[in-house]
Parts: sequence; structure tokens; C-alpha cells
Amino acid sequence: MIKGLDRRQLVRSVLGASAAALAAGRAGVGPALGARGAARQLEGTRITVVGREVTIPTLLDLSQDWMRETGITVEPVVVSGDLGRKILQSAVTNAHLADVHLHDDNIGADLYARGYYLEVPEDVKEVVAWEDIFPFQRDRLSTWQGATYGIPYDGDNMFNTFRRDLMLDEANQEEFLAAYGYAMDPETGPKTWQEHDQYAEFFTGRPWGADGQNGYGFASMFKRGGGLFWAYISRAAAYAKHPDVPDFFFRLDTGEPLINSEPFVRALTEWKASMEAYAPPGAINTQWPENVDQLLAGRVAMTNYWADVGKDAQNTENSVVKGRLGFHFTPGSTEVYNQQDQAWETLPEVSYAPFLGFGGRNFAVSRTTQQAEACWEFVKHACSPQVTMQVSLTPGSGMDPVRQSQLDVDAWVNSPFQMERAEAERYLGAIEANLAS
Repeated sequence: MIKGLDRRQLVRSVLGASAAALAAGRAGVGPALGARGAARQLEGTRITVVGREVTIPTLLDLSQDWMRETGITVEPVVVSGDLGRKILQSAVTNAHLADVHLHDDNIGADLYARGYYLEVPEDVKEVVAWEDIFPFQRDRLSTWQGATYGIPYDGDNMFNTFRRDLMLDEANQEEFLAAYGYAMDPETGPKTWQEHDQYAEFFTGRPWGADGQNGYGFASMFKRGGGLFWAYISRAAAYAKHPDVPDFFFRLDTGEPLINSEPFVRALTEWKASMEAYAPPGAINTQWPENVDQLLAGRVAMTNYWADVGKDAQNTENSVVKGRLGFHFTPGSTEVYNQQDQAWETLPEVSYAPFLGFGGRNFAVSRTTQQAEACWEFVKHACSPQVTMQVSLTPGSGMDPVRQSQLDVDAWVNSPFQMERAEAERYLGAIEANLAS
């Protein structure tokens, strides 16, 4: 915690600043936390920023007042094609791509190990309320060999999102109990992948879909290059990640890859069979965010995806499921493979292995910049709790909570899309449970 503030006080102070900023409208937010004087000395400075195409415009829109008040101009760099690849290429060739980067955590180690970014100064950490950031992102996804190079901005979480309203339906409850011998749980959805297949089977081919059309059990990212890796690993983790064994992708003592071991093969075999039986036609070509679109359109009962889905569901122009969703861990398993003993074990309780998947995104300042001071002033503003909150609450920004203060229910209830309180509690509770696992 920040010295002198407990969590409740921190959330209250952050949200108070956020509310004031939101009340000022979309014109933007001025310099955060008393930075106006220092930033003003850099009037006339121009810096560039590169990042996800749906995020940077939102951030710059919210930064118009800040730019006017500081005199610092921030311009986006538009990159065609794979942004991550472009950043990696610039790191390898020591070429200047942009002054400030919003880069994928998935390639963070490659960039940090090369010294491609400047180390984050302690005064910047203080201004951006470092202790408010979730520990996993703060301590593990932004550092390399004890040095901090990134500031977490987007927190990835993969969990199961399901049609809670369908599972609350009394007729569905009675018929499901008769067919499978246990009750559907509208608060957790399926707890294991075996239950997931039974839920999916139950909801496939029934006329509960939008406009009375037959619905399907689930959607997922099955297309190679379209999110398949993340969706598959999130399923395989239930079998392959033993709670007491650290080995997962590799044997840690030898470096031997484990992708062809029994739990990974089992997960892939079951996933393929489930897709063919319970996913909509043409599922093999489904990629992100098409699987979410099918849930929002009222076509499937479940999808295991990142936290974006909870926010996307609130846009009634594209969604018919606002207020109807439940959120819970990615299904787990009571059968888990012990990679050290090379044997399956049956556990007394369901073992969940939440997979963050991708990790999120970090802000960082390029070592090739000629305007480091102005860059850090912009980062202080962009990564402040107030601005980070606004970005995550902006529909279409692509950013998910990465701070404790972003889990405040009132902020989501009073957001532009006015999330229903009960759904906000379910949604934010699932994020917090994942990150605490």
C-alpha cells in the first residue's frame, strides 16, 4: 500500500479524481498529481507514442487538456501489420520506432533483456501509485533481473463467461438435473471441463437463441493465428498444471518441452471433439473477437475469454446479454497430471489453474528517445490512476483492469455504459479471484 493509505482510502481518492475528470467531459485530463509545473518547463517538446490501435486514440483523446496545459505535443505512430513484430525488429536493429511504447507483455522479456527501454525512475513509480497495481503485473511482468522497465496498463484475465439467465431458468434446471444427475450452478457455471461439455451439450440445438433460433453450447478461438494458442492453453492448464508441481510448459530441471505429454494431448483431443459437437457451424475459423460476438448476439451460452467480454456486453447496440451474464474461473479438473511422477492424480477438490494469457500491456520509454524527460511526464499522466481508470471504462479501448482501484463497483455502475450493479459485482469479483489465485 501507498504510505498512509489503506486500500479503501486509496480507492476513494483515485475514484474521486476520476469522477472529477469524467465530469469535465471528453476534452481530457490535465497533468496528474501536481505535475503541471515540471511539465510546463518542456513546452514546445514533441514526442511520439506507439501502441494498440484501439487504445492510443482513446488515451490521446483523454490527454487533450494535458497537452494544452503542459505544451507537450504527443503524436501517434501508425504501424501497419504486426505491432509486436515491428517493436522486436526495432529492438534488434536498435532503430527508433517511437519515444513511448505501449507494448505487449508477451514480448516484454525479449525487450527488457536487450536493454531496449529506460529503467522506470522511482519518482515516476510514486506518481503513478505503484502499489495500486496488481502485484503479479507490477512485480513479474514489468521487471527484468530486478530492474523495472515497464508500467502495467492492461491486465489480462481469461475466465468463463456464461448465460446466467439461462441457467437460472426453472425448466432448464429441472431438465438438466434429470439428464445429468446434478444441478446447474448459475453462480459458477460449469466447474470442470467435463461439466462444461455437459452444459454445452444441454444448450446446443435448443430454441433459446436470439429471435427463437437454436443456440449452441459455446464459442472459442479455434483459428490458428486468431487466438487459438491462448484458448487451448487455458483449457490444457486444468490438466497440465498440478497445484504442487511448478513444471508446465517445460520440465524446469531439463528444459524438455511438455506440449506432447498426456495432459496437453487430452485437452486438445477433448477440445476438438467439443468444438465439433457443441460450437456453431464453421467454428474452426472463429477467432478473437468473433467468439465474443456470438455470445453478445445471443447465439452461444458460454465463452472462455479475456475480461473484455464483460465490458463489451454492456454495449446494447451490439449486445442482447447486458445484465444476463455470470463469470467464474476457467473450468478446472479433479484429475490433474503430475509431470514429475508422470502420472494422473485424482484430487479431493476441483483444481483451477487460471491462465492470464498474453499478460496485458506495459508502457515503456525507448532508450533511443531524445526527449526522455518529456516522455516520463507523459507516462506519469497516462499511467496515473485517474487516466488509467478512464481508459478502462471507455468502451472499445481494449484495456482491462490492472489496478486495485479499478475494481470499485461504483465506478463501473456510473460508467458511460452503466453496468448493472449485480453484474459489475460478478464481473469484478471474477477478475479479483483470478488475480488472487
